Amino acid sequence: MGDESNSYPAKDAVPAGLAFAATSDLVSFLRGNHGHGVQSPLDGVEHTIALGVSQSGRFLRDLVYHGFNADEAGNRVFDGAIPHIAGSRKTFTNFRFAQPGRYSRQHEDHDYPGDQFPFTYAETTDPLTGESGSILSACRATATCPKIMHTDTSTEFWQARASLVTTSPAGEPLEMPDGVRLYFIAGAPHFNGWSAQSKEEAACAFPTNPLSAAPVMRALYVALANWISKNKAPPASRYPSLTDATLVRLEDLKLPRIGGEVARPVINELRVMDYSSQPPVRGKAYPVSVPGLDDDGNPLGGIRMANVEAPLGTYAGWNLRREGFAEGELCSLSGTFIPFPKERSKADDRKSLGERYPDEDAYLMAVKSAAEALVADGFMLPEDIGYVLGRAREDAALLR
Repeated sequence: MGDESNSYPAKDAVPAGLAFAATSDLVSFLRGNHGHGVQSPLDGVEHTIALGVSQSGRFLRDLVYHGFNADEAGNRVFDGAIPHIAGSRKTFTNFRFAQPGRYSRQHEDHDYPGDQFPFTYAETTDPLTGESGSILSACRATATCPKIMHTDTSTEFWQARASLVTTSPAGEPLEMPDGVRLYFIAGAPHFNGWSAQSKEEAACAFPTNPLSAAPVMRALYVALANWISKNKAPPASRYPSLTDATLVRLEDLKLPRIGGEVARPVINELRVMDYSSQPPVRGKAYPVSVPGLDDDGNPLGGIRMANVEAPLGTYAGWNLRREGFAEGELCSLSGTFIPFPKERSKADDRKSLGERYPDEDAYLMAVKSAAEALVADGFMLPEDIGYVLGRAREDAALLR
C-alpha cells in the first residue's frame, strides 16, 4: 500500500452537503422569510423548531456550525433546535468522497470522520490542533443562533464522546452560553420506542436496555416552544460535569460486582486524525470521560426518569461483545439491562428487589413519586404519568 507506483488519484467525487442549503432554503421559505420572491403557502408561522434524532441530530449540529441557520437574506431559519443523541458528533460531509451516514463506534468504522473539533457550543481552543471556535461561531457572527436544547443518553458518552460537549479539548469544565441547555437522560440507551423490551442480541454479552427517553423528550419540546414563544426559561441544564464529579475518567469508574464479576467496559476513544494519507495517521487522544455511577451502577448527573429513580436493575449505555464476536469490544448502541437479584446475593453488590420493594404496590408508589417529581421539575408532562405507571405495572413482573 505504501508503493507510489501502485497508487492512483481518485476522481469523480460527488457533491455532498447540499441538504444543508436545501433545508435552510425550504424552511426559510415556508416560515415566510423575505427574499424568496414567492409567498409561502403556510400562513401564520411565527416560530420554527428543528428536532434531529441521531444522524439528523448530527446533521442539525453541522447545519448550525456551517452557518446555514442564516438564509441568503440573513434571516434566522430555526428559532430553536434539539439535537438529540448526537453526542459530540457532526457529520462525515465536508470531505471528498463523503459518506454522511457513517459514524464512528468503538468497534465499527472507528476512524471515520465526523467527530472533529469543535465539539461544543462554548468557544474553545483545541490544544491538539491549534484551532478555535464553537458550533455557534458562524451564527453568532450573523446574530442567527437558535436556542439549543442538546439531549443525550448514556450511550452517547460511551460511543459518541458526549463528554466533549461539556468539557474543553484540554479536559476542563465548560460553561454554556445563555441560549443553550444540556440535558442527559441518565440510564437510557441510544434509542428505543416506548414499548421496547429487554432482549438478547446475538453478538452482545448482556440483555439490551429497554428504556425510552420519550417522556422527557416530550416535556423538553414543550419547554423549548415556551422558551421561544413566551420567553419562559426552561429547566436548568442537567448534564454530567467535572465540577461535581458526576463525570469521571474511565479508569476512575466504579462499577458494582454483578454475578460475581465486575464488568470492564471500554470507550470509543477519539484522536486527532490526519486524513491526507491512507491509511489515516492517528495523533494524540482527546480526554473523553463517562458519567459516574451510584451503588447500583446507574448513572449520576442527569435527568433520572421514573424507572431509573425507582429502578428494577442496572441500566447502562454500553454493552460488550460476546466470545466469538470480538469479545470485550463495545456492542451496538442498545445498552445493557441487568435486573437486581430477587434475594440478597453474595455475588452481587446491589440490594435485592425484595429489600427495595416489599410488594408491587410499593414499587408503583416509588415510580409515581418519581414521576411527580419530574413533572414538578419540568421534565415530564402531567398527562404522561399514566403512561409511565402503565409501563411500570408491566415491568413489575420482575417482582413476582
